[in-house]
Amino acid sequence: MWNSIITTLGGTTILIAALTYLTKSIVQAWLSKSVESFKAELLHRYNIEVERLRTALQIQAQQEIAKKINLQQRQADAGPQLCRFLHDAMTHADFLLGQEDKTHPVTKGMIETFDKMHDALSDCYYRNYIYFPDPLMSKVDQIRTPLISIVAYLKFEALGAVDQRPKFQPIVDGWVRDKTQRTGIYASIESAVQTILGVSQTEISTEPSPSLVHEPRGGSRAGEA
Repeated sequence: MWNSIITTLGGTTILIAALTYLTKSIVQAWLSKSVESFKAELLHRYNIEVERLRTALQIQAQQEIAKKINLQQRQADAGPQLCRFLHDAMTHADFLLGQEDKTHPVTKGMIETFDKMHDALSDCYYRNYIYFPDPLMSKVDQIRTPLISIVAYLKFEALGAVDQRPKFQPIVDGWVRDKTQRTGIYASIESAVQTILGVSQTEISTEPSPSLVHEPRGGSRAGEA
């Protein structure tokens, strides 16, 4: 009887051990498979995120290059134009204010021409302000701002409203008085633009159109004749 019980228990123990081993093997195999699957899933997600990051960085780099190219192109287009408009407006203002003390009076046509020059300067200034350093544009303002008052000063004369002119007289007097200083400011503006563009002085043409000087004088004399 005991032999039978022992034999039975022994067989049961062996069976339990076998089942335990089999279960453990199955669990280990499942776990191993799960771990491998998990690792594969993590690697897949990692690759996706890396690719997304790489794509985002490439897009950002391309955008920065595009911005830089656009900035350089904007500066190349606007820099010489800004210098030319500023120079033309300065030259015409000097001419018109100088004419007030001469035999040839300032005509309405001269003032209209000057007004258009000032409008062109203002339009160029506001369209391109953001493309240039603030210190440079502040220097432009030192010349551009008085021109606003000079335009008004001359317009009031053309309209016969000379009583309105005294409020602008100090600015006009300062313009005439500070010509040397203004010339230096303009030279520094032109130099700064040349540095930004990496060009020589001869590559920025600021020679005024003949119409700035000769045409107004001709118009004045024609009017007298």
